[in-house]
Amino acid sequence: GHSLGAGAAAIAGIELHNDERGCFNVEVVGFGCPAVLSKDLSEGTKSYVTTVVADSDMIPRTSGETIDNCVLDILEYDWTPFVKRDIEDALREVRKGALFGFLFWDDGTKSAETVAVPRIMQTFVDEAIDRYVKPGIRTKSNRRLDTVLHP
Repeated sequence: GHSLGAGAAAIAGIELHNDERGCFNVEVVGFGCPAVLSKDLSEGTKSYVTTVVADSDMIPRTSGETIDNCVLDILEYDWTPFVKRDIEDALREVRKGALFGFLFWDDGTKSAETVAVPRIMQTFVDEAIDRYVKPGIRTKSNRRLDTVLHP
């Protein structure tokens, strides 16, 4: 099998190999098999389950530990500078067609491409992000689960 099919084939191979009647001679070959077995179970199936992994295929290398570590990385990532940049860009576009000049200021060039960010709105957004969003971002830590690649 391949990918999910390889995982299903490995599990089916274990079931058939452990059949009480002993009427199955099982050999399983999986390509890009996800980590569907524990380390102990994986070690116990080495005689009849073979998996082939391409060099850069992430699926066979994904485990509960790597998913936990990914979630921690996401929770600790400070994405707020990108939000501020995107909002600034959006406000620049709004400014190009805005009729309410009192909300905006220019950098002196009066060119639509170089118009400065709408002052009041950007200040409001920056303060809201700093006050309400940033405190929810976890402090960076080096605590991660040890990952184990199963054979």
